[in-house]
Amino acid sequence: WSSAAWFAAAAAAGSVVGTALNRALGGDVQLILFIVVMLLAARATWQRAGSPAGEAAGCPDARAAVLVPVGLLVGGLAGLVGVGGGFVVVPALAIGRSFGMREAMSTSMVIVAIVSACGLIAHLAAGNPLDVPVALAMGSATVLGALIGPHLADRVSIRSLGRGFAVLVVAVSVGVVGATMAGVSV
Repeated sequence: WSSAAWFAAAAAAGSVVGTALNRALGGDVQLILFIVVMLLAARATWQRAGSPAGEAAGCPDARAAVLVPVGLLVGGLAGLVGVGGGFVVVPALAIGRSFGMREAMSTSMVIVAIVSACGLIAHLAAGNPLDVPVALAMGSATVLGALIGPHLADRVSIRSLGRGFAVLVVAVSVGVVGATMAGVSV
């Protein structure tokens, strides 16, 4: 809980700064940053899931000196290009802070909820509209996944869970690039 609190507070502040910078960058630059961040996160998660360290369990002591800079960076990316969530938080905790993969995934859920709420408020304050049908669909799917996921997680190996997550990150990256090239708003 302490790690989540430090990380989320810093990430929330970073998301406000990232949101302000969002308008200064062109869409092409944002897309390139998004792809680079997603692919680096996928690679790091894949490697961690296949290593003995990925099987380790537990959470290290919460150290603000480490968590705050990482949280600021992740939050900044979330506000800047819309990536951050679990796609970057999980590798940051698992690799950067030596959390066990399961602990990194569960801790990221708390962090994502806080950062998402702050990012939403920052975007609304900046005058960006909220797509209510999309928000309701995504929110409903998220709640459903949060209820089902823990029951399935104990039945899946850490290696499979981490590597499946890495594949999902790559699939999302490819999907965003494809939709952007096709002219579909994402």
